[in-house]
Amino acid sequence: MKLTKVLLNEMVTLLNFIRTNGFYMSNLEEKKSNSAEPVKKRMIVERKELFSKDEALEGKHSVFVVFVTEPYHHYRTKLIEEGSKAWDLKVGLLGILMRRDGSLGFAGGKVDEGETLEQAAVREVKEEINYDVNTRKLNMFCSHYMKDDNMEQHTHVMVCYVTPEEIYDIRSGAVNAEHSRLETAAFNVVHMLSKGIDNLMACNFAGTGKDEFKLLIDSGIIERPMSI
Repeated sequence: MKLTKVLLNEMVTLLNFIRTNGFYMSNLEEKKSNSAEPVKKRMIVERKELFSKDEALEGKHSVFVVFVTEPYHHYRTKLIEEGSKAWDLKVGLLGILMRRDGSLGFAGGKVDEGETLEQAAVREVKEEINYDVNTRKLNMFCSHYMKDDNMEQHTHVMVCYVTPEEIYDIRSGAVNAEHSRLETAAFNVVHMLSKGIDNLMACNFAGTGKDEFKLLIDSGIIERPMSI
């Protein structure tokens, strides 16, 4: 499935707004010390023009892939009464990767020298969750520049729409991924109910993962349905 023209226009408008209004912090948090020292920013992020999936890259880059389904009637089963609030509810599913330290994020990682974003995305997804991603389904979502005292790099996020069957197949196969014992703890499928979104917001994300999750919601990629 492809992003609609209307949705892409909304994304561009949102990204332009963020660029116009300057910088914001990773995870939108400031860490306070126990002393009376001034609050220090953890990391600065600048939104950039979207990169092409196959353009030549310079400097340090990382790429991550968000697996998501369109909203559908997930609760129309024998366990749910027809005509109930749950029966009529359409809910999307989101694939969330739990990393070895318990933090959350999306499948992906460093772009190796000579790789395009697309090539790196395919390799990282295979290594971390054992999934052969269809490159025709990879849609560039956002790009940003990060810098702090220890590192600086460009980070890119792609969205990949899959079916409900595919996202659960990914979950089943992720345990056999090449890097599953080294880098990841689990690939989870979260129902994008209002409560599910709020619970994820309260979790600790790796790097700028929470910023990107919020942007997915603000852009409409992830829809917030009514609670049940």
